[in-house]
Amino acid sequence: MYHRRGLIALCALFIALSSANDARSQNFSIIPSLSLEERYDSNVRFRSDSEDSDSDFISTVSPAVRASKEGIRYDIDAYYRLDADYHSQDTDLDSVSHKATLGARYELSNKTRIGLGDTYYFTKDSLRATETGILVVRTDISANTVFFNIGHQLGPKIDIGLTLRDTNLDFEEQSLVDTRTDSASLTGGYKYNPAGRASVTYKFTNFSFDSNGNKDIESHALFFSIAETVDPTLKVDLSAGVVYASGLDGGQDDYFLTATAGLEKTLRDSTIAILYSRAVTNPTGLTDEININDRLSFTLSHTLSRDISLSVTGGLAKSRTEPSGRVDMNSYDTSAQATWQAKRWMKFGAGVQHFQQWPKDNFGTGLTRNQVFVNVTFTGPEWRF
Repeated sequence: MYHRRGLIALCALFIALSSANDARSQNFSIIPSLSLEERYDSNVRFRSDSEDSDSDFISTVSPAVRASKEGIRYDIDAYYRLDADYHSQDTDLDSVSHKATLGARYELSNKTRIGLGDTYYFTKDSLRATETGILVVRTDISANTVFFNIGHQLGPKIDIGLTLRDTNLDFEEQSLVDTRTDSASLTGGYKYNPAGRASVTYKFTNFSFDSNGNKDIESHALFFSIAETVDPTLKVDLSAGVVYASGLDGGQDDYFLTATAGLEKTLRDSTIAILYSRAVTNPTGLTDEININDRLSFTLSHTLSRDISLSVTGGLAKSRTEPSGRVDMNSYDTSAQATWQAKRWMKFGAGVQHFQQWPKDNFGTGLTRNQVFVNVTFTGPEWRF
């Protein structure tokens, strides 16, 4: 709560500092929207494959609002969405989820820029709250991430940046482990040609697990990255790093390798993106060890016409905790979706999703979940002040 209050105060300060020199008028806008969705879920209680799963139809009402303000040297963006789920048969699962984001950017000078933000989720679905690809038992989950960054241009080709980040993951289910992750990273970048940039990053992270003894694990990481636009239709992003972790079980220390390889290709009416990443993360509440998360993802976006678009996604993830391998989980997910912008203020959508995970341990749950949905979103007029 205090993080969010601080961010709101800072955003207000940004506006106060900038408004005196802001010659723009009507630069504050609010856009409301309302989405209605009908969804079939083959496993609404997240039961394992060894149990009989409950399927149900879920009606969701989702009001949302986006507010933004732009100035000569700053901008602020806020978003809130409420999802009210109503189950046709399993009415005891009716619930309300929340998503809220707040971000701000301010240019201190032509060479220095600062930014901050806050993202908050309240949901019963861990796939929404985290990016590890692990689905845990159905329970109330609060996920909040706060960040602050500052970047400075040292010269035409050299820049430096500092990022501070705090993430809290809280579970109502007592068997799951609440986790707090604090990190600080310092990055130096060099633009070796107009389309390419190389960088080196040092990152310190503290994982704090609310388990017996309130266990803490610290890590020090060093990453080397290259990002380049090879041609107007092809982008490549590569990185490699090493992570040194201390405070593991039994007071052990160990080294882990991380990497990222991304490729994005733009065709006439389509975009193809492929990404592999290996990162040190939290284990989504399953235990009090750090998680080595490998993920390979694929996205294809295609525009059929000015108003109709299609997308297909797929992902394969593996999570293994260190040093004991107490959690060892594999999962994959696929989805296909179509959208039709029938009117400026009305958009239709339909799609299918498939998710499956299988553990090699006694902590996770092996399960399968299929979903089919249709929705419509009404976007209200933009109110400018």
